Amino acid sequence: MYKSIRFLPGRHPLENSHVCRTFELARGFGKKIYLVGGYLRDSIDIGRARLSRKDCAKDLDFAVEGGGAVALGRQLADALSGHFVLLDEANDIARVVLEDRTTYIDLAGFTGDIASDLRRRDFTVNAMAFA
Repeated sequence: MYKSIRFLPGRHPLENSHVCRTFELARGFGKKIYLVGGYLRDSIDIGRARLSRKDCAKDLDFAVEGGGAVALGRQLADALSGHFVLLDEANDIARVVLEDRTTYIDLAGFTGDIASDLRRRDFTVNAMAFA
């Protein structure tokens, strides 16, 4: 596991107001979440030229520790004046569409630890998390 990674200029997750606000609200609701997937992958400086991925900044994926992603999605939608979308209740997956209608926050619950959740992901390079 890497303890330190370098992000592209302007792409550190904590420079994204939607990421920061989602972390803050989740903590307030008593949930531990991890930023996972494409936004994180496309923000890492891998030492070579990158294709422009402007859209990935508007597609945020979070893993919700201990489950409860659907309930958290409802709370986030209310707190962020967004729209709640139930994607898969049986698998605890929800989406919040923000007011600009171009920013999506996807939430997926998991049980166990984050390392186990990352191992089950479909594509190895997506098996990373930021907390």
